[in-house]
Amino acid sequence: ALEAGEAIGLFPEGRITRHGDHWPERARTGAVRLALRTGAPIVPVAIVGAHRVASRRPDLRLLANVVLRPRVRTRVGEAIDVSALVGSDVVDDGSVASQAAVRRATDAVMAILIDLIEEVRDEVAPDPIGVERT
Repeated sequence: ALEAGEAIGLFPEGRITRHGDHWPERARTGAVRLALRTGAPIVPVAIVGAHRVASRRPDLRLLANVVLRPRVRTRVGEAIDVSALVGSDVVDDGSVASQAAVRRATDAVMAILIDLIEEVRDEVAPDPIGVERT
């Protein structure tokens, strides 16, 4: 069990993005569901350049990293109270009455994360809530 002040790191997409320019894909709803169930906030952390460290072909990536040291940049956003995003759709046990409410909250969290990524990359994302999964 987690103690106060401890955290779990989750990637809202559930996998390494497969988008050609490494923009985030649309998030799955698990992180929001977990936050609602536990009452924990979500702290968005933008990570740019991690694909240069870990990839689907680790053998080639490791060799390349020995020669060219990758640069990974991060930015941490403000904690997000997910229950405030869902509003009156939360019931007493922390579960959510509507799938649509969970999806709206997930998209809102992802929009905040993508804003952070845009700041780090100094670029505009092709989709404000994540590109479609391929």
